Amino acid sequence: MKFEIKNLPDSQKEILVKFEFEELEPFIEDKAKEKGKEIEMKGFRKGKVPEEMVQFLLKENLLEEVAQEIIKKAYLRIVKEQKLETLGPPKVEILRLAPNNPFEFKITVSVLPEIQLPNYKSIASQVKKRKVSVEEKEIDETLRWIQKSRAKRYPKEGPAEFGDFLEITWSSPDIEQGREHQEGIVLGESYLLPDFEKELMGMKKGEKKEFQVTFPPNYFNKALANKKAQIKAKVLKIEKLELPKIDDNWAKSLGKFEGLQDLRKSIREGIEAEKTQIESQRVQGEILERVSKATSFEIPKVLIEIELENTFKELKENIPQMLGIPFSEYLKGVNQTETEFKNSLLPEVRAKVKKFLILREIKKKEGIRAEEEEIKREADKFLSRFRTKEEAERNIDPESLREYIRERIENQKTLEFLESFATKEQ
Repeated sequence: MKFEIKNLPDSQKEILVKFEFEELEPFIEDKAKEKGKEIEMKGFRKGKVPEEMVQFLLKENLLEEVAQEIIKKAYLRIVKEQKLETLGPPKVEILRLAPNNPFEFKITVSVLPEIQLPNYKSIASQVKKRKVSVEEKEIDETLRWIQKSRAKRYPKEGPAEFGDFLEITWSSPDIEQGREHQEGIVLGESYLLPDFEKELMGMKKGEKKEFQVTFPPNYFNKALANKKAQIKAKVLKIEKLELPKIDDNWAKSLGKFEGLQDLRKSIREGIEAEKTQIESQRVQGEILERVSKATSFEIPKVLIEIELENTFKELKENIPQMLGIPFSEYLKGVNQTETEFKNSLLPEVRAKVKKFLILREIKKKEGIRAEEEEIKREADKFLSRFRTKEEAERNIDPESLREYIRERIENQKTLEFLESFATKEQ
């Protein structure tokens, strides 16, 4: 067997393989013996037809079957010898296959690229990690949020005022084809558009009203940005809110707190932990972005296609849930076809796949591994969501879950490893 490997774009390899016909003959003879055991022919007992006659009768079929077996064996041997990290099934094209002629075929396969990493430790050290601090006003805001969540509500018959709790229904022929929504809001909290809440001021229980609102240019739902909508609203309930007094007794009623200062301390620690996590994610993201910019390699097309399909599918399912409009309506709002929207995701997907491969290479170089105990602990935590062991077994493949958790833990450890080189702000 002779073979030659050529590099193709998009991290693909083309393997040209050639077998002289003499190399095929032992395989053809073995295949003829195997087939001869099953052939029945007049004048011969079953399995006693001469091998030469079997080869003559089945020469084309034998050659094709032998060719398929040789392709598999040759491919596995080349991949092992050349230490190729292949992605997905190979594409095989037979170039020449005929009796008494060399057998030639071509294999095209995507492979993981060879990545020449920059000095990622040095790059990471150039990123500054900001000091996390918590201001008193942040604690005060959290206290007020808890206070509102514990407010007592009393029925109110008069007109709605600032600070009242309202339960309403609303619909619009311009939004979701007039589907009715039911909301519970506190007037003045800006849960709805300011113009919307302004129209609700002064309404009474059971009252209906029609009005128009204009969505701002920077509205999160691009399909509605700058649009006008006719609204039909009805007030189902109005309640007056009575806020509890923020003091030691109230703090004790919320849990195992000695008093208000103890509660404030707990809130501070919670905010600090959240901010620390956010800052870690920012630093890790910036380091990976910088390393990515300093690294150049061809990204496998097959990985981009898989990630693009997954990202598109996820967005197609999530957009209606997040924005409350059909995906088709969203596409109209952003003035794109489904294909255009999908193609617009390519730069983001390409960057994501590139960073994934870089992270994988750093992980491999540094020998970062997940401990079996860590994997088991996370797997048990995930499986505890199911009511019974049988239900978990029906829905989850244990091996796939383990590999998913292993990769997630190892990726996080690699990010934390990179973060450890960042410069801490004094």
